[in-house]
Amino acid sequence: MKLIKFNKKEQKTMIEKTKHANINLSILYSNKIELIQLHRIVSMKELKIENTVLRVYETGEIERQFKSGQWKLIKNSVNHSQGYNVICIQKRQYMRSRIMGMTFLNVDIKKKLMHHKDGNRLNCALNNLSIETYQSIHKS
Repeated sequence: MKLIKFNKKEQKTMIEKTKHANINLSILYSNKIELIQLHRIVSMKELKIENTVLRVYETGEIERQFKSGQWKLIKNSVNHSQGYNVICIQKRQYMRSRIMGMTFLNVDIKKKLMHHKDGNRLNCALNNLSIETYQSIHKS
């Protein structure tokens, strides 16, 4: 494994992020980061939508990269009339759950629905989402 050296500014940023996410250790490699917490590993993948780069975590957290190269955590709160959290990218709205599906489950977001197992539309953790069709949701 190759060791990566960080300058002072990068070290301070990593320390702040680890405090925020309650993370003990970060192992960086290629396009994926494994964040080792106290009891489990959190997986992250990068996703590019219309020239916007997102870091999508299996916990449902999403970070957006600015043109300056800095990352900002996108707040998960209701900002849609149906109770969902949507993220605006190039004047288009993307539901957080569908971004999760596109990233981790390789779902075509136009043909499938992302179902929240616990009914909480803000809980977009990977273990709370399942892929459904319109027919399977509206069975009588």
